[in-house]
Amino acid sequence: MSENNSEWKCPKCGALNSYGNFCGECGEPKVIAASFAPKPADVPASTPAPVPAPVQAQEEPSKAPQSNTSAKGETREEKKAAEKMCIISLVCMYASPVVFGTMFYGLESLGESLGSDIISYLALIPGLIYCLSGIAAIVLMIVARVKYPKNTFAKVVMWIYIGQAILSVVATILTIIFCAASFSYCVNEFNW
Repeated sequence: MSENNSEWKCPKCGALNSYGNFCGECGEPKVIAASFAPKPADVPASTPAPVPAPVQAQEEPSKAPQSNTSAKGETREEKKAAEKMCIISLVCMYASPVVFGTMFYGLESLGESLGSDIISYLALIPGLIYCLSGIAAIVLMIVARVKYPKNTFAKVVMWIYIGQAILSVVATILTIIFCAASFSYCVNEFNW
């Protein structure tokens, strides 16, 4: 090869080329001169060449949800179970007290009118169910929220019960204030 970088001799056909990176006769690529290649002493022997990591084919996420899974990530069976628990909870909270409260007061008044202690004692059974139905409703709602945290119906039932509890506390505070005001009015009225 010549000292001039612009001229080089093709190793395949021996033609002298003065321009480009390929031989004009046979198309052979230009060979880099030995002076540009790194010397064996310059390359450290202790460090191996880095090996590229193997490329893994990534799975493409499915764009459409599965047929039995809703957009929120719960299956139809989970949604049905959560809704069933919430409906039973609402029945225990609102319908059960009406039914068993009516039975309690009906049996109580029937026992008093007939003078029978047995009927009065039987009235305690619906009265106990009347008291426990509210607790059962709250427990069912909590179980539904813990087991199925993404269910919207369970969230709505929870917020209904929280609103009901807040209104009960406010009503209790207002009743206490009203009773205290009435008591102080009566004490002031009779202390002339």
